[in-house]
Amino acid sequence: MSEIFEQEPSEASPEDGFWCYEVTDANGITLRFSFSLFDRSIQTTLMVSGREIQTVCQEGAVSLTPLSEKGNRGLRGKFQFGTETSTLEIQLVPEIKVNWSALLNEN
Repeated sequence: MSEIFEQEPSEASPEDGFWCYEVTDANGITLRFSFSLFDRSIQTTLMVSGREIQTVCQEGAVSLTPLSEKGNRGLRGKFQFGTETSTLEIQLVPEIKVNWSALLNEN
């Protein structure tokens, strides 16, 4: 993760399986990204000028993949919780963008 965020975690508790990274882009958007290995959960918080504007938490993480293509750098997460599948796409460079989406699988 340190390679993706290009810095050490802002908070970490390896014995609890918890890490948190905080980055700010050139537009002043800050992303606080944290995850718990043991709980299989991820949380994103977006802030502008130090003011929180959105927090999303999701459990059931099954994968977290670094992305680096066409000058963009970020992460893709996949989640499974019952019949629900959700994804997280984070772009860090050239600017911060976060997209959460969920689909209900009908049998």
